[in-house]
Amino acid sequence: MLGYLIPGDLCDIHFLTLNKPDHSVAWLGDSQVVKIPTQRIIALFAANPRIERALSLAALHDIAILREWLLNVGQ
Repeated sequence: MLGYLIPGDLCDIHFLTLNKPDHSVAWLGDSQVVKIPTQRIIALFAANPRIERALSLAALHDIAILREWLLNVGQ
């Protein structure tokens, strides 16, 4: 398990750029999941570049945390 999401979190915006995801997502309890069509997200980013930048920065933050977790597990 490499991450936890709380209500309102996006799973991974990098799914947009991958033809085939390199990981999976699962939930452990009762959840409500909403799938947003890729074209809708791309249109949102085109119309609102600041939203795209904010979500990209959030994704980079998540990746930095993941690296720290992996480093701790590897020690």
